[in-house]
Amino acid sequence: MSEFPPELQINKDTVVEFGVPSWHINAHGADCRANFGLTYREGVDCTCGEEIEGTWARTNPLGPSTREMASGARHETLNDQWGGMNFRRILGFGEWFIEFADK
Repeated sequence: MSEFPPELQINKDTVVEFGVPSWHINAHGADCRANFGLTYREGVDCTCGEEIEGTWARTNPLGPSTREMASGARHETLNDQWGGMNFRRILGFGEWFIEFADK
């Protein structure tokens, strides 16, 4: 962590807990749901946590094309797709901040 700039470093006392998203965890057993389900995490409330599923859903149309590619080309194509999605998301943050500042 010391190689990161001070403003990006996480306090050493910070506790990180892991959970499995609400929809996905239904495929797991009762013990896993009790130990890792977002429903039982303190402070999580009714969070879905399925962002990753939505991301994969937007890349599913690439499947027929990337299936035929070599691993390097597939990696680059998916990286470009996710980079574009992240760029559009970041642009959306700017719109949100402008809207928020006007209120």
